[in-house]
Amino acid sequence: MRSSRNGAVAAVGVVLGVAVGGPIVLDVLGGASLSVGTLDTVTFLFSFVSTPTEISMSIDPAVLWIGAVVGLVYALGRRYRRAHAPGGT
Repeated sequence: MRSSRNGAVAAVGVVLGVAVGGPIVLDVLGGASLSVGTLDTVTFLFSFVSTPTEISMSIDPAVLWIGAVVGLVYALGRRYRRAHAPGGT
């Protein structure tokens, strides 16, 4: 139980670090814009734009669905492995 809690804390820390530090690093490196996916389509996930007056980021709600699906698949996989492990409960 303790190791899964530590893993969850580490995952949240990495996500927050990338969310806060990512735009700063892109701006320092001179990246004017970065997009993951095509804007206004199902494939759009993330956009970063830096202008002389502002830095803006947008994240599509599909990112939440992807996270939920990945988490569900992970949880079901862990449960299956525990149930079918030798001596598992």
